Amino acid sequence: MPTDTRTPSPTTKESFGERIDPARPFSSDQLPRLRKTNVPFTGMRHCVLDPVLLLVDANRVLTTICAKADYRSIETRTTLEEAVDAGMIRAFAPRFLLKEVDDEHLGRFVKPSRSLNRLQEARKLLLPRIELVDPPDLSSRNIEALRAVDPKDVPYAQAFEYRKLDMILSLDKHWKVTDCPIWRAKDHDIVKTLSGDRNSCPPYDTKTAPLPSACWTAPS
Repeated sequence: MPTDTRTPSPTTKESFGERIDPARPFSSDQLPRLRKTNVPFTGMRHCVLDPVLLLVDANRVLTTICAKADYRSIETRTTLEEAVDAGMIRAFAPRFLLKEVDDEHLGRFVKPSRSLNRLQEARKLLLPRIELVDPPDLSSRNIEALRAVDPKDVPYAQAFEYRKLDMILSLDKHWKVTDCPIWRAKDHDIVKTLSGDRNSCPPYDTKTAPLPSACWTAPS
């Protein structure tokens, strides 16, 4: 067979012994490496993007725990976990989250095919990827609007404002009383949005710019 003597693309770099070409789809696990080496994407002016600073509410954490518990292997990552591992997202929540995902709350999601032990395993693997925040007792128009409809949402709004985060991942209708930027994405939509699949992006309620995107593949 003839030897391929083509010169590698200038956007191709060696990283940890692996050749990565940002012009083609690649595993999301390569994104942190590309960020360190400052590799630009073909046809784009920017390099690998900084992560979205995302507040994750309790309902989304609980549904992610359930999804993870239902996988054949507990080690299989949800798309939220993969996005965090890839450095596309930094996930935050108030420490109050721990009370909302305790064994009593997990017990409500037990069914014949999903034991409490399985849910506990999933929780143990997921929670280290979420950065817990201890916000001060802040007050603002948005915080007080939430306090009036559901006081349990207040620590989340306080964490969002205290850490000056970008967006809130939630399907909770109570956030509609605020003008906070809400990303109403289901688990599989996280990959669609961050991979730049604009035709199937989930809706989000915000006056800010759209979420950034990058070229990475979904988990197998």
